[in-house]
Amino acid sequence: MNGVDGLAAVVRQAMRKKNIPGAERGTVEGKNVRIGNRAYPFSLAVDVPSDEGDSVWVQRTENGRAVIVGN
Repeated sequence: MNGVDGLAAVVRQAMRKKNIPGAERGTVEGKNVRIGNRAYPFSLAVDVPSDEGDSVWVQRTENGRAVIVGN
């Protein structure tokens, strides 16, 4: 696969192996993703479902945002 689909496939495979350092599980809540007891505004790195209540893998950034990297 090429393009976004290929990237998404690689991210999904890596997340299954849990070998992405720093990735955490979070839950989508409106325009934020909740990790533990904190909520962060998020953006998407790949095209993954990000509906209310979905459980996703995220990377937190230095500027206080969360980037969804898989589901």
